[in-house]
Amino acid sequence: MGVDSKCPMIKPERCGLRLCRCTAFTLVATAMLVVGLGGAGKLLDLSSFRTSLFTWERLPDWVIDVGWFGVPTVEATAAMLWFAGVWRLTCERVVIGLLASVIALIFVHLAAGRVPTCNCYGVFMNHLAFMSEGRWLLGKAVLLLVLLMLGHITMLLTPEPQRRRPPPHDRAAAHDVRAAKAFTLVETLVIITITAVLIALTIAGLSSAKDRSRLVLTLGRLQQHGAVLATYGSDWKDQFPAPVDAALPPYELFAAGESLVLPSYFALHGSWHVGLLDQYYANQNPEIFHDARSGSVEHRYAFVMSCTLLAAPDFWSAETRLAGSAQLRSPKQSDATFASSKSTILSIQPFMSRLVPPDNLVPDPRTLTAGVPTAAADGHAASRSARRFLPGLQIGEMIPSPPGITFHQVDLFVGMHTVRGVRGRDWD
Repeated sequence: MGVDSKCPMIKPERCGLRLCRCTAFTLVATAMLVVGLGGAGKLLDLSSFRTSLFTWERLPDWVIDVGWFGVPTVEATAAMLWFAGVWRLTCERVVIGLLASVIALIFVHLAAGRVPTCNCYGVFMNHLAFMSEGRWLLGKAVLLLVLLMLGHITMLLTPEPQRRRPPPHDRAAAHDVRAAKAFTLVETLVIITITAVLIALTIAGLSSAKDRSRLVLTLGRLQQHGAVLATYGSDWKDQFPAPVDAALPPYELFAAGESLVLPSYFALHGSWHVGLLDQYYANQNPEIFHDARSGSVEHRYAFVMSCTLLAAPDFWSAETRLAGSAQLRSPKQSDATFASSKSTILSIQPFMSRLVPPDNLVPDPRTLTAGVPTAAADGHAASRSARRFLPGLQIGEMIPSPPGITFHQVDLFVGMHTVRGVRGRDWD
């Protein structure tokens, strides 16, 4: 039986091209599906993903601040656009670059003996918990990169098979059908999603600008306090303020005709300004003692003084600390060996606004990328990431006698219990 000459024949080479492109499409689709699921899962559980980024110690703080929202947004958007058939090659290249960067960072951390974690699938992690471990994270990223590269390169190198053109009398009808389709449902959803992402980024930008203005106001207040400390030193023989005698409890402060009794000597770190109100802060707005970003009154936290300004430098070394109150006196301002790297007044708002439930514990400074506004001994003020601060003396102020001395048993915040006191440094 002969073959009808009108029946179109599929040449073997065309069949091979179609099979090759179909395989490449499947590889890329698989990788993009996994990437898209990861992006969606992280977006649904951003707090967990942000927490996991703290284990990536080689990442700059600004990368973490941008990446905790930017990475899942890029993943989800790229996958969605790819499956919608929009800018497919561009989406593939973006994801290839992202995966290559992740793999490079993983190797950097593994080479340094660190095993970073990644809450890669957010709410899906209950079913894929093993993915957050460093080895599986590396394997997953490598596999996805290989799939994407194979599919992407194959589709670039393989010519697209030519399609039969419809007869002339059918072309006009086909054009009318395509024109009638206009925007499909998928295209409409893509446009809505992109618009929503742009709106979210705009709102985040406006909020960021507002936060920056409040930070500038906060740093201005800290500089003012730094100037007051310098003035106090000029008036009182180069001393830092310490208006009570550690050996003579009760510790009572006086201001505006009223008195305040402190529970312990080191409680001065939170009430340092009370004894200075009449002489150095007359007629000042009480707001200057608070972080401008604190918000409502119930969440407002006053600036605190570094505890190192309340004891001699030898007190802040485990080898030279003495029992009793002999070392509990304000040091000289000229003792600040690294004046530009030693904190004096700082804000604890970044810590208190991020208390860890359920017991409302102060977060570990090593996991906090938020900036801590700080005034230095040389008078300048700046906001530095908590991770940039050097660890303090962890034995805190635990002294058995006289009673009422202890306030912090450990170094809760940053810049409070600097090793070697004012002779030490809080950041490099």
